[in-house]
Amino acid sequence: MIVSLFFWPAVALSVLVAVAGVILRKSTLLLVAAAFVLPVGLYLLAALAIRWLNGLPGRTTSISLIVGNVWFFWDLTPGVC
Repeated sequence: MIVSLFFWPAVALSVLVAVAGVILRKSTLLLVAAAFVLPVGLYLLAALAIRWLNGLPGRTTSISLIVGNVWFFWDLTPGVC
């Protein structure tokens, strides 16, 4: 329920930003649109990994998806700690 609460607004916002990027011919807006959807997609994959892979493989896969997402956005934000 909570995942879908964040997923659909992120998809809608991503589509709007992508359309604006195409109309304005700004590749930066297309990257921003992809960044809106990437985290939610990885969290959904983490939830599926926990459900389908029982035990340690499911937890390890889900943690790696979430940590990879945090690392990606931490690297994009210079000057934070």
